[in-house]
Amino acid sequence: MAIRLSLLCLLLAGAAFAQRSDHAELAPEISRDYRGDTDDQLVLPERTLTATPQVRFLMADGGLADRPIAFTDVMLIDAALRASLGGAAELFALGTFMPKQPAGSKELFWQGVTAGARLALTCAGKPDCRGTRGRLALGLDGRLAPLLQRQGLWSSAELLLEGQYLLHESIFLRGSLGGGASSLWWRADGQATWFGEAVATAEIVFRVREAFAGWVGAELRVPFGPWGAARLTPTTRVCARIGVAATWVREWDVFAELQILDRGDLAVPGTTIPAIDGGFDQRVLMIGVTHRFDLPGPPHHTPDA
Repeated sequence: MAIRLSLLCLLLAGAAFAQRSDHAELAPEISRDYRGDTDDQLVLPERTLTATPQVRFLMADGGLADRPIAFTDVMLIDAALRASLGGAAELFALGTFMPKQPAGSKELFWQGVTAGARLALTCAGKPDCRGTRGRLALGLDGRLAPLLQRQGLWSSAELLLEGQYLLHESIFLRGSLGGGASSLWWRADGQATWFGEAVATAEIVFRVREAFAGWVGAELRVPFGPWGAARLTPTTRVCARIGVAATWVREWDVFAELQILDRGDLAVPGTTIPAIDGGFDQRVLMIGVTHRFDLPGPPHHTPDA
């Protein structure tokens, strides 16, 4: 079986967009269909609808109730839907909920909503494009989430140019360049804080076609700003991930990923965000399953490899 190993981040680049993203952070990773990792596709050619429940266990040295967060102290559940429109585009949406939090915490059960799209820039809707070495796509997503202790709302958006390059039947590189912007609205005084980030990601994927994939990747984020209420001092961030996915059953995919999320220093005020999901340094174990349903439309014929 093959495993994906990885590179570290490349260059930064990007422009601000306007307003999430935990695709303005690694988690939750919803602009990704893991079936594409085993079939060298950025936008899958089939007309399918996928439903993905995933569980995330969050661990940290602090950030919530001024004490460390141990494994199983905080559990987040993401419920995601994705529609693949025949290889031309994908649409996706996700809700995040927190059924488990430390004793004494009284945070909201609802922890965010995310929506977005990916547009194929090469091989759009072409079933005979399999094996083409280079692929490009444009991804856009936005997110809204609550701040801790009902202090307000965190909204963000991100625009990324995504690409992948096939090195070998069993290995390909994937990366993205772009930018995002976030806004924190404070309920107490109605003021807002804005900041932007240039984003670069890099990943290497090892796979057995249509069966198994493993990956290692990194993400670099360089901030600019902030503007508005001076309550934040964003810092440069580096995040990392390692994961595996099994996709050999036609209707089902199973995946797991370990994420290291970087954001500021709890000892330095203003460098973190008062939010559970991605607001401070975290280690996240994510486990999920995807079920796919065929959408009505013209049949898709995949030629033999």
